[in-house]
Amino acid sequence: QIMGHVSPPTSTPSGKRSAPPTAAELVDLQVQNNGLMKRIERMKSEREAQDKRMQQVNEDVIDLQKVKEDLDERLHKKNLEVRELKTDLMRVTEEARVKEAGLRLQMTDADA
Repeated sequence: QIMGHVSPPTSTPSGKRSAPPTAAELVDLQVQNNGLMKRIERMKSEREAQDKRMQQVNEDVIDLQKVKEDLDERLHKKNLEVRELKTDLMRVTEEARVKEAGLRLQMTDADA
């Protein structure tokens, strides 16, 4: 008890009184605290990096959805064009059959 200073006793979990922490214990606690603070900071920066990656992934998903919608629209238009072309082809094919049948009749009439 140098200089008449007395530290108040601290309580342990069991309720018993114990002596105040020694200088070595305080240094050890400070080292532990510093380690925990560094770990917390590292975890925070890892979380921020993860959040940025997730944000980028979400933006990429939105971009890909827009590309898909555009491709779906283009595919629909192409399908309509194909349907029109098939209709035109069937019409032209039928016209050709009719003309061919007409020519056969003419040739048959000419032979007769």
